[in-house]
Amino acid sequence: MIPSTDADTSDRDIVISRTFTAPRVLVWAAWTDPAQVGLWWGPNGFTTTIHQIDVRPGGIWIFDMHDPDGTIYPNWIRYVEIDPPRRLVYVHGGDKDQKDVSFNVTVDFTEEHGRTTVTMRHVFPTKQARDEVVERYGAIEGGKQHLANLEAHVSSRNTSATDQTTFRCERAIPASIEQVFAAISQPERLARWWGPKGFTNTFHVYHFTPGGRWSLVMHAPNGHKYPNENIFEEIHAPHRVVVRHDGAHAFRLTIALMPTAKGGTFVTWTQVFDDPEEAKRIAHIVIPANDENLLRLEEEVHQGLVSPL
Repeated sequence: MIPSTDADTSDRDIVISRTFTAPRVLVWAAWTDPAQVGLWWGPNGFTTTIHQIDVRPGGIWIFDMHDPDGTIYPNWIRYVEIDPPRRLVYVHGGDKDQKDVSFNVTVDFTEEHGRTTVTMRHVFPTKQARDEVVERYGAIEGGKQHLANLEAHVSSRNTSATDQTTFRCERAIPASIEQVFAAISQPERLARWWGPKGFTNTFHVYHFTPGGRWSLVMHAPNGHKYPNENIFEEIHAPHRVVVRHDGAHAFRLTIALMPTAKGGTFVTWTQVFDDPEEAKRIAHIVIPANDENLLRLEEEVHQGLVSPL
């Protein structure tokens, strides 16, 4: 159980903060994306083996942390609260069969002027338990290294800090992750919302599978037709879809879905263009178009809820 925040836990907690030169949505993704979190997790020199991970309220993450000296530390995490991209609350313990040996963690993500501050607060059952992990395992220094490794990972992916190839937007949709994913994966529904406001679509080929081809024509309101050729590079249902678009305006699009504590879904849309000059030239079109795309997705999801197919 997570204790009341009204209780004074200052004698049995550890609080560590770090500020990143990166947007909050990028830092959040590094902590919650199963494909990323194992790449940086832990103090210096540690590696992580993930056995299972389900990032949703009530979900379990079971993993091993490998010390540089060869020692393996079994770990488990049970997610209690997920409020993208603001807060994570979870219970963290050692061996998965010893769930009485655990502590509570709250991670807050705050953004100001493009910089993100991560504040990680561990609350232990007793002062003795807190002192033991500090003295025996170097928990405070380990926590600082943990956030430093997160920063290094985020910096390696924060291409928008050095060029103009990456465009990101996000939207909270009041529907389950399964309902949102259905609007993306079902071709007849995707055709209704894909593209900026006023566009319609004709799908010629649609193979929603990793490596599958997606061929379509987008019809602009002024009558212009835009043929598109895409490949589904990755599909991790219902959490992520990666689309590769070749030809004119070549880019890679990642649509990431995260369930929220209130039963909704937080959607992150990340579009990375191959050519920085091309991205800069069309940025004034891409930025509002991506926002319109997510709005249309939300409208399609809502329509599916009120008029189920």
